[in-house]
Amino acid sequence: MHVLFSVTLVVYLIAVIAYFTGTAFKHEKLTKYAFIMFIAATVAHVVYFFWRWWAKFDLLDLTLLNAAPIRGAFEYSMAFALGISIVVILARPKMPWISSVGMPATALMMAFAATRNMDIHDLMPALRSPWFFVHAGTGVVAYAAFAVAAVAGIKYLQMLKKNEDEDGKTMIQIDRMSYRAIVFGMLFFTVTIISGSLWAADAWSRFWFWDPKELWSLITWIFYAIYLHQRLRKNWRGKRCAILAIVGVGLVLFTWLGVNNLLYGLHSYS
Repeated sequence: MHVLFSVTLVVYLIAVIAYFTGTAFKHEKLTKYAFIMFIAATVAHVVYFFWRWWAKFDLLDLTLLNAAPIRGAFEYSMAFALGISIVVILARPKMPWISSVGMPATALMMAFAATRNMDIHDLMPALRSPWFFVHAGTGVVAYAAFAVAAVAGIKYLQMLKKNEDEDGKTMIQIDRMSYRAIVFGMLFFTVTIISGSLWAADAWSRFWFWDPKELWSLITWIFYAIYLHQRLRKNWRGKRCAILAIVGVGLVLFTWLGVNNLLYGLHSYS
């Protein structure tokens, strides 16, 4: 299983290097082959994801949903990367620009996953709940959506630096994709917070503990709520929203990794 993960990571990295080499030397065939390699890596990634899911279900005394590989830094970042890669593949026919930022983002997240402990661990009794899949699963989807929004924001600023017209078709397309990804992410992130509160009430008889993870999740939610509110204003488009999308994913990363490593709380095991 670890061999398949390593092969997937290597193919992702080769695809990214080949893509940027082809782009730099304007070699269209090389960029085309690079994207085919990226698709192949994503297929292997999907196989690995479900293989690990089945292995956990088979090895541990877990329900199928509780065996989902979305717990811990390794599994979360691996699933995170898979979400980004799927979006890149699905969006590329209409938005070719997404490859230049989405492909390296996927490879970087997979490289980060490779630095984490890949061993399969049993779930703590507190996590053996029907709420686990809803809470953790919607969190993965939300984080991946916010990452896609940030990727679009980075591309927007790159093109703006090249003096692209903000009213041009591609720039408007990038801006809208970032906005839609945040709307999509907020829907799932709201479910993440609500399901976590219901789970806490079921497990500990309280909906909210002001745990560091809960607090920073709320801060992140409020940040994106402000983004969506400001987006309704006519002059809040383009550059401002691109910057906010990038800052937002920084909050997401701190909520996900920073809190676990720097602040102790009820979620320190996650």
